[in-house]
Formats: sequence, structure tokens, C-alpha cells
Amino acid sequence: MSVKTILINSIISIIVALITALITSQCTLHREISKIIYDKREKVYIDCYELLHSLKENPYLVFNYNDYILSLKDINVQLSIYGSKNVINTFKPIYKNILNKYKNYSDKFLGEKAELIKLNEKEFNHKTDEDLEKEENSYIETNLFKGEEIDSNIEKIATAIRKDMRTGRK
Repeated sequence: MSVKTILINSIISIIVALITALITSQCTLHREISKIIYDKREKVYIDCYELLHSLKENPYLVFNYNDYILSLKDINVQLSIYGSKNVINTFKPIYKNILNKYKNYSDKFLGEKAELIKLNEKEFNHKTDEDLEKEENSYIETNLFKGEEIDSNIEKIATAIRKDMRTGRK
């Protein structure tokens, strides 16, 4: 063998090794990025499921901005970043329904406009604070999510999450 042949074989071996190392590093990088996204997605999905499930235990949460609605909005943002299209599309109508329920309650009983209405009710209709509180409680009881609706929403989101996370469970 000549020096030229040995040199060419060495160069070819080095090039093959470099290409193999490059392909391996690209695959490893892609796998690590996918794992990070999967882990973040898994956490958001669990938080979403737990938040919806908390309505089953306490359906009154839907009327509490600080304890529920803020968390729901946060989950919505996180889902828009990490969630799959299927999970986002499943969550969106549930999210809008909950926000709509809170908004209707808020418009009627919270804020400056609601305070003015309460003052008018007291002054012109001779209602007491107790009467107004009864009306608010009655509104809440009438507009609570029903158990079947909560169960249905939980099952819809769980099914979408399982499909996305490929657990295969039904």
C-alpha cells in the first residue's frame, strides 16, 4: 500500500466518523428537546386536569376569580404554548364556558356597576342587604355547573390528554 492510499483511507475514516458524530448529536439534541417539551406538556396537562376536577369537588369555585379563574387563565396560556392542537381545541369551549359563567356573575354582582344597581335596589325597591345576598346566592345556585356537565368536561379533556400523551388508556 502506498502512502497515498493510507492517507485517503485515513481521511475517509475521519470524515465518516465526523458525519456519524454529527448525526448522533443531532438525534440526541432532538430527543432531549422532545423530552423537555413532553415533560412541560405533561405538567400543564396534569394541572389542567386537576383544575377542572376541582370543580367536581367544589362547583362554587367558578364564581371565585382569585382562587379559580386566575389559575384557569394561566392554564390556558400554558396550554397555548405547550398543548397539542387536539387538547387545545378540546379545552377551548370548556374554558370559554367557565369564563362566560364567571363574567355573567361578575357583571351582575361585582364591580362598580353592580354596586350602583345594589344601591338603586335598596333605595327604590326597598331591598335589604339580606335580600340582595339571597338574590346572589339564588343566582349562584341556579347557575352552578351540574355534576354531569363537569364529569363530561373532565372526560373530554382526559381523553384528549391520553391521546396526546399516547397512554392508550380509554
